[in-house]
Amino acid sequence: MPEWKPEIRQRLADLNLEPAREAAIVEELTQDLDDCYDELLAGGAAPTEAYRQTLAELGKIKMLQQELQRVERQVTPEPIVLGTNRRSNMIADLWQDLRFGSRLLCKHPGFTVLAVLTLALGMGANTAVFSVVETELWKPLPFPSSEQVVAVFGTNLKRPTEKGSISLLFE
Repeated sequence: MPEWKPEIRQRLADLNLEPAREAAIVEELTQDLDDCYDELLAGGAAPTEAYRQTLAELGKIKMLQQELQRVERQVTPEPIVLGTNRRSNMIADLWQDLRFGSRLLCKHPGFTVLAVLTLALGMGANTAVFSVVETELWKPLPFPSSEQVVAVFGTNLKRPTEKGSISLLFE
């Protein structure tokens, strides 16, 4: 497997990003390039051809650099103060997380279908169980004064294995 990180770092050097931010971007791009290289090899490409095509993908980094410069200018990271867990741009963070999650789900449609079906099955089963429990345990019986119904159990002394029950309504 080729080592992509030095090449990526060299191409991102002009941006002067924070070390933590640059490391995160380098990790993400490395993973993308590894996936691209593996897909090309799995598709039957020779290792040298896969390496060349993957480097061509990395050649599109100029567009990435422009986009990163635009984004870095717009959003300055909010400093995290120790001892607090409040952030003022939580909606922007949520929106960014949702976009990232949707990109990942689009990248892996098999996993997406499996996750959606699992959630649907879980919600359906939960709804069915809740409906049964609600009607059988929580709702009152469908006649007046249902809270006064008493069940009496008795045993026949001549036949101890047989048990009988009688329901009575006291008013």
